[in-house]
Amino acid sequence: MKARRTIEDFQRDIAERRSTPGDEERKQRIKANGLECLRRLHGDQTWEDWEGVAAAMEVITEEAQDAVGTSEWDKDNKRLVREFNSRWDDYEATLGSNHKPLSKQERWAVRTIMITPEIRTWRGLLDGPQKRKLNHPNAVINKWKAATQTREARAPRQPSPALSPALAARDKKIAELEARNTELGEELTAAREPAPQPRTLLDSLTEVVGLAENPASWPEGFPPKQAAALAKALIKVRDAIAAGAPPLKRVQRGQQRISRTKAGKIIAKNIGPPSFPIRVKIKMDDE
Repeated sequence: MKARRTIEDFQRDIAERRSTPGDEERKQRIKANGLECLRRLHGDQTWEDWEGVAAAMEVITEEAQDAVGTSEWDKDNKRLVREFNSRWDDYEATLGSNHKPLSKQERWAVRTIMITPEIRTWRGLLDGPQKRKLNHPNAVINKWKAATQTREARAPRQPSPALSPALAARDKKIAELEARNTELGEELTAAREPAPQPRTLLDSLTEVVGLAENPASWPEGFPPKQAAALAKALIKVRDAIAAGAPPLKRVQRGQQRISRTKAGKIIAKNIGPPSFPIRVKIKMDDE
């Protein structure tokens, strides 16, 4: 069995890049080794075998270039591409009908490896486990691009003019639904909050007493002494309600109404001005 060549052998051959016109022996040796590599690729694929295939492809590429009269590979040169494909198909056909030829994608990957020394250099710097995971040219190229190249940001796609009205209507509908969702959320939050407690008579009296105790709250010209007396009366009414006094019982005495409670009695007395008489006074039993 023919011994497998080392990577140094392939790298030395590939480094030569171009064949000399009379170097037929070297060409045949490279092509024969490429056939052995192609046979092994269907079993245990190794990077060295792919490099051997790349070296054979380089030789056949040179032969195709010489046949069409050009010195450089040009994928847009249809005549050159046809010449290479014909020669490569004949080359692989020598392996027999059981051999599965390389796909177009694999040919492209091998050629990329062949003409891009940076890829081989990058792979050569990887550690052993990483190298063993990267045997196929497609995988090597993809990893090399991901590690060394940055993707350009794509410009945002603009909608087709024919779709603009439909997209505008859709965006309007979405905005309306989002606004309605916000309203429903606010309503739900408000419904979950405890309802405010209704104001009581004691609350109102407390507020009125606060105003009565402030001289600035009274109308201009209102007698201060009468204002103070009225404020004092309001305070006693508030305190009586806060203490839980029972309802007042009204009794009629002459032309005046007098209400009695356990806490004291209400006696009519004029404490207002002549134009607006206020006849009320609260007198407690403990006074």
